[in-house]
Amino acid sequence: MALVGAGCSGSGGSSSSGAPRLTHDQYVTSASAVCRRYQQQIVELGTPSSLDGLASAGEQALDLQRKELAALRALRPPASEQAQVTEMLNGVEGAIATGEKLVTAAKAGDVATVASTASQLGTELQAANDLAAKLGLGDCVISR
Repeated sequence: MALVGAGCSGSGGSSSSGAPRLTHDQYVTSASAVCRRYQQQIVELGTPSSLDGLASAGEQALDLQRKELAALRALRPPASEQAQVTEMLNGVEGAIATGEKLVTAAKAGDVATVASTASQLGTELQAANDLAAKLGLGDCVISR
């Protein structure tokens, strides 16, 4: 589903206060590298063809996205972009929570909840994608 094929994610705005702020170009380069690394790992999970497969791949994708989130949180964007970055990362954090609900529904064999949660997840990811694109983070746009 959407999260299983997702790439760049993250949340929160709490980056290490001791690290220097990056320029826009430095931030884009660093964040894009993080996103590409995790997107590749998530793509390698493949596309599940059953609810059991969705639950398994979804758990693995969520674990990868939490790690990606931590790596993105460690970056300090320019002060002028901090609010947008925080909003984007918070949006993806919400999508991770929705992904957890989707996995739970898949484990329970609840097709109706999987479908409705996947729809909600798609909406949340699109909002994060829009923000990523505005920041010039094309490698962090989550494909569904």
